[in-house]
Amino acid sequence: MSWQRGFCVPVWRCSGVADRPENHNDTTSQRSTTLPLYHAESRKNGDAARCREAVSDRLDPRPDDIGCVVALSIVCGPGERGKKHRTSASKKSGVVSLRAIGGLAILLVCIGSLAFVIATPHDVTIARYATSLDGRNRSQRHNADLALSRLNGTVIKPGETFSFNARVGTFSRDQGYRKAPVSYNGQLVDSWGGGVCQTSTTLYNTALLAGMTIVERNRHRFAPSYVPPGRDAAVAFNTIDLKFRNPYDFPVRIQAVDQRDRVEIQMLGPHALKIQPQVISEMAQIHDPAVFLIGENDEYGRMRNSGKRGYEVNVFRIMGDRKELITSDNYPAMNRIVQTR
Repeated sequence: MSWQRGFCVPVWRCSGVADRPENHNDTTSQRSTTLPLYHAESRKNGDAARCREAVSDRLDPRPDDIGCVVALSIVCGPGERGKKHRTSASKKSGVVSLRAIGGLAILLVCIGSLAFVIATPHDVTIARYATSLDGRNRSQRHNADLALSRLNGTVIKPGETFSFNARVGTFSRDQGYRKAPVSYNGQLVDSWGGGVCQTSTTLYNTALLAGMTIVERNRHRFAPSYVPPGRDAAVAFNTIDLKFRNPYDFPVRIQAVDQRDRVEIQMLGPHALKIQPQVISEMAQIHDPAVFLIGENDEYGRMRNSGKRGYEVNVFRIMGDRKELITSDNYPAMNRIVQTR
């Protein structure tokens, strides 16, 4: 529909539908139709109403018109020049019937949905990593899941440096965290936020596989069991952080979920990476734990600490022909302690 001041100018633009009645003039290759013009200056003393009626008679929609009439209103009459009047769909002073409007609404929704699907870019997974929650207690799982919820949906802009502590915040009670076992110099003690390090470790490995530039990463004193040696990332609010930078010219979004038996984090981008990074570990040496007996007898009794192996390990990232050394870590062995009887 188009309008010109001082004229009653209904213009019907349609394409891809059945032909209009014979008194419609086909003006384009796509059957765009323009109806006759009625000059408003000649419609004084009630001619305005007759103008609307004449236009209505020519615009009474037919079944094959549904979906092509976008909008229609009438401008006519000397006292109404240049004004738009929307006519009632229930009267013939209007231009489109309710059926046409209903059909139009459905068509517009369909076209709009299709256009949205075509125009909206779909993110693709550029990296994914998961760690097992096997052996973790309820409080550790709760804390890991809470940290995941703080990470989920984070967008890292091109060139931006991400900070785990800045994003997740304090691992305190007022933030919803619980006390859970953490390793402190080889001993398990209850502390607020125990289990969050599994989330930071999972994110660290996802960042490695996504090609992020690692700015800060700290290992645990002893190698944790939920990730290969050299692939952990310890965090402690305000002192020990995990930081990495987005080296790409597009934003990267973090998607973090708790899959009941594992922690999984993905990084999403507008398209796949041209070169997919690979991370490998080269074990230089393994140290078995020593055994210490507590008590006067030599007979083994209760195991106070099962101990852990120590590792000397190098972690590399391979991107095409380039091999990059990420970390060189030396985890000491945790001694095995047995109470004799």
